Amino acid sequence: MKKKMVTLVAAVMMVIATTYAQNTQTGVNEKVINAFAKKFAQATNPSWEFTDAYFKASFQWNGQNLTSFFTKDGDLMGITRNIYSTELPINLRISLTENYSQFWISELFEYAKEGTTKYYVTIENATEKIHLESVGTYEWSAYKKASKTI
Repeated sequence: MKKKMVTLVAAVMMVIATTYAQNTQTGVNEKVINAFAKKFAQATNPSWEFTDAYFKASFQWNGQNLTSFFTKDGDLMGITRNIYSTELPINLRISLTENYSQFWISELFEYAKEGTTKYYVTIENATEKIHLESVGTYEWSAYKKASKTI
């Protein structure tokens, strides 16, 4: 019995020490770590970045590469994942094809937050780069345009 108790105490100490070391290395506070662990219990390979405004965790979850954003208080701001154009809602795909056929897609991701989902796409051609945001699941709105220097 005494041997089991010593083993249990050693295991608990190792988990606490590991958790403390990870948090110290990443600079991520306990509120954020706990919120992340609760929301993404099966997450693997998390890597953390942070700014003055938020914490960003990139990780694998259920076979997908995801990125989540948290406030310093541990509130989830949203989740993103890169997607293929074939994964867009059909009306958004049609809108891209009809209105931006002379452009190619250089970045496309899905952003989910509190029951809503938006799509963001960066399209470009030889002279222009445009960032679009979905409006519902039927059309796009440009929020940033830039000319390329040749």
